[in-house]
Amino acid sequence: MNRPALAFLLAALAADAGCHDRSRCAAGIKPTVELRDGSGALTLALKGDDVCDSHDKRVATLAAKADGVTLKDPAGNVRLDLTRESDTVAQGRDRQGPHLRLYRDAHEFRVLRPDGVPLGSVVPEGSGGTIFSPASSPLARVYQRDRDAVVTDMSGTAVTYVVPAAKAPPAGVFGVPSLELAEQLAIYMFWSR
Repeated sequence: MNRPALAFLLAALAADAGCHDRSRCAAGIKPTVELRDGSGALTLALKGDDVCDSHDKRVATLAAKADGVTLKDPAGNVRLDLTRESDTVAQGRDRQGPHLRLYRDAHEFRVLRPDGVPLGSVVPEGSGGTIFSPASSPLARVYQRDRDAVVTDMSGTAVTYVVPAAKAPPAGVFGVPSLELAEQLAIYMFWSR
């Protein structure tokens, strides 16, 4: 190959390399956490800071900070910024302002709207817990299963698997209604710290 053709080829390869998504969502990259539906199919995976869907496409980023975590959409816009205010309370903001509040103590994990209206809660019981609706009715359960957590409906049918999960109660957030899956993942990672 002559020099001008080689130079053109190298320039084209360099330009093409700049266009590729630099996400870690490629197949074969080991995730930190996987979320799977009741049949075991992958729904989301956290690979580094990238939140990846079942098609290995980056749908968000999730970055830890000293006092919380920040979830951003692929364009870099804040979807949920969780900041610890005390040992028990955290505030969550999105681009429009206050989005939700979190409360956690030894007896309960609660997700609330910014005005304090509950979205749901998880009450730890042994190595698992019960997930409650905003009206405090039992909705689901969460169990530790080896290194994983499984969220089931009240009849025991698996709804979500969290692979791996060090403790089951924080994984109960995947049974709290009215939250997007990526938001649930951000809350789970915040509560698991």
